[in-house]
Amino acid sequence: PLFADQFWHEKLIEVLNIGVGVGAEVWNPTFDITCPPVGRDKIEKALSKLMGGSEESKKIRQKVKEMAAMAKGAVEEGGSSYNNITALIEDLKACAFEKSKNG
Repeated sequence: PLFADQFWHEKLIEVLNIGVGVGAEVWNPTFDITCPPVGRDKIEKALSKLMGGSEESKKIRQKVKEMAAMAKGAVEEGGSSYNNITALIEDLKACAFEKSKNG
């Protein structure tokens, strides 16, 4: 994350409980250097918390594994993402065929 996405990543992590926030408190939609940066101490604290052996960190890692399996299933043949992109390709082919047929 560079600047604009840190705040939203933090909120997503919070809602899904798939990580540890680092304290990005302000949304920065542009490269505005007046917005407070996330300091290395906050990052170090978050990493220590996540990589430790606490029950919370174990739950987070388990949830991430579950979500990774779901994402992998979605892109495999028969998965929702696979099916959706296949349908999009077929629709685009049909449109191109109609356009070439009609001149």
